[in-house]
Amino acid sequence: MRRQDQFPGQLNDVGRTLAAVRREMTERAANLVRGLRRSDDTTAATLGSTWSWYDRSGNEIVSEDPDTFGLGRPWLPIPMSPALTFTAASWTTMYRGTWQVQNPIIFAEYSVAAPATTVAQARLVLDVGGTITQLGSTTTATAGTEVSASFTVDPIAHGLAHGDAGSLYIQVQRTSGAGTCTVSNWGLWSRSSP
Repeated sequence: MRRQDQFPGQLNDVGRTLAAVRREMTERAANLVRGLRRSDDTTAATLGSTWSWYDRSGNEIVSEDPDTFGLGRPWLPIPMSPALTFTAASWTTMYRGTWQVQNPIIFAEYSVAAPATTVAQARLVLDVGGTITQLGSTTTATAGTEVSASFTVDPIAHGLAHGDAGSLYIQVQRTSGAGTCTVSNWGLWSRSSP
């Protein structure tokens, strides 16, 4: 806070004083950025509308999500394990995982296979307190094919709040034929906003 005797004496001195204040603020901001650099002059962290920490190679290793909430980096895996039973003619959970939300987006990669003369479908669903919501579209494998279902290109916003708990299921069903259908889980991750 400036004392009265520190204010400009004449009206034309106001512009010079504002310029001096702006210069001082810019120098302080620049010093803050330098304060977040390592001794070898590599950036360790940035602070703006969001914050990020970097390794020595410049890779972002920890940050907040710029669009919604929680972590942007690292992207966190959501562990899943196979179910023990399978009923081929109706939706059956083959993989399930429960997680506490840190990232706002999830994406999954899996494949579904159907033997000859059989058609199978797979889907990814979210279970929150017994309320089931399908995420993405249903994938269909027909007569002896293996079809990949990937949400990598189109990540899905799950709609949960930071810290909420949810369960994800990869489910399959046989829609025609008599063969046993399977699904292979390649991975399920949570990540930052696209």
